[in-house]
Amino acid sequence: MSKKVKLREGDWFVVPIDGPRWVLGLIARRKGHGLFGYFFAPAWDHIPSLDEIGSPNARDSFTQLIFSDLELLDGGWPLIGHDEAFSRDRWPMVEFERYVESAGQRGRLYAVRYDEDELGRQVSQVEVPLKERGRRPEDGAHGSGAAENVLQFKVDSRQGRLETESPEDPAEATGEGGGSEPRGTLRHYLYVSDEGKAEALAAAVRKLGHSTEVREPAGPGFGWLVLVTDRDPFSPEVQDRREREFMELVSRYEGEYDGSEIAV
Repeated sequence: MSKKVKLREGDWFVVPIDGPRWVLGLIARRKGHGLFGYFFAPAWDHIPSLDEIGSPNARDSFTQLIFSDLELLDGGWPLIGHDEAFSRDRWPMVEFERYVESAGQRGRLYAVRYDEDELGRQVSQVEVPLKERGRRPEDGAHGSGAAENVLQFKVDSRQGRLETESPEDPAEATGEGGGSEPRGTLRHYLYVSDEGKAEALAAAVRKLGHSTEVREPAGPGFGWLVLVTDRDPFSPEVQDRREREFMELVSRYEGEYDGSEIAV
C-alpha cells in the first residue's frame, strides 16, 4: 500500500542502482502518477543530503525521463528535500526521440514533445535526420524498473564500465529502438472516487483476464487506484487497444484512465 507522501515539482530524490549506488533526480513536472524529471551523474555511494548535492542546473543533467511515481510513494526512491527556488522556466520540458523500424524499410527518427501539464498527451512529432539518433532522451513512459535500468546503463556507460554501447544508446537496457522488442508487460492506472467503485472496477477488469491491485488514495485530492497488470506482453498494438478499452470501462464508474507503463 502506498505511503502518504506528497510529491511536488522541485523535489529532489535518489534512485537506487547496482553497487549499491544512488542517482540524483529532480521532479520537474507532475500529472497524476506520471512524472517528468532530470537526472544527474556521477552516482553517489550513499544517499546525499541537500547540502551535499550543491546547486545542479538543467544543463548538468545527463538524461531526462517520463516515469511513474510509485517507487517515490512507496519509499523505494528516497526523497532528500525540496528546491524552494524551483521554477519551470529553469527546468524546461525537452524533446524525446522515437525510432521507428518496419520490416524491409529504413528506420525513421522523430523528435517528440509532450504537453507541459498532460504528460501523456503528445503535442508534436517531427521527423529528424537519423544522424541525430542519441542526441535526445528516449521516448516512453518508464516504470520504476525500466527507469532504473536506463539510469544504470547510462551511468555505467559514462564511467567506462560498458565498452560495446554508446552512452547515448540505452536500447538494450530498455528494449526500445534498435529493432529489439520491449520487455515486460503493461501496467495501467485507473482512478475512481471511492473504494466501492474501485472494487467493482477491479472485478470488471479481472473478468477480462488481467490482474489488479486496489490502492488507497496517496493523499488528499487523489482517487482510489486500480493498478492493472496486463495479461498480454507489451506491444504498441496492445497499448493502443488497452487505452481505448480501459477509457471506456473506467468511464462507467465515473473514473479516469491515467495511462500505462512498461513493467519489467
